Amino acid sequence: MAQIVLKEKKCLLADLDKDMRETLKTIPDVKGMPEIFGERSNKGNVKNKLTKDGCHMNAIGNKMMGSGILKAFGVPQEKVAAFAKEWRSTPASRAKKK
Repeated sequence: MAQIVLKEKKCLLADLDKDMRETLKTIPDVKGMPEIFGERSNKGNVKNKLTKDGCHMNAIGNKMMGSGILKAFGVPQEKVAAFAKEWRSTPASRAKKK
């Protein structure tokens, strides 16, 4: 149904779910309790990979989402990769290294 509406309205779709699933496959599991937004009794044993709390994206998740949106807008992959390199040198990225 959504695909029909998107086509009729000539909208773009950034399939971030697909991107997220593909990205998660590339990040190794780290044992430990995940942080879960709004849930106090989580029994998981793998730390969060793309989110801070199971809901809100961390830096890796933000980069994944940004790349997916750029791809949906038709930005060529080589430009998306160039942007991703710049994201690593943003002030927020540098601040975490301190």
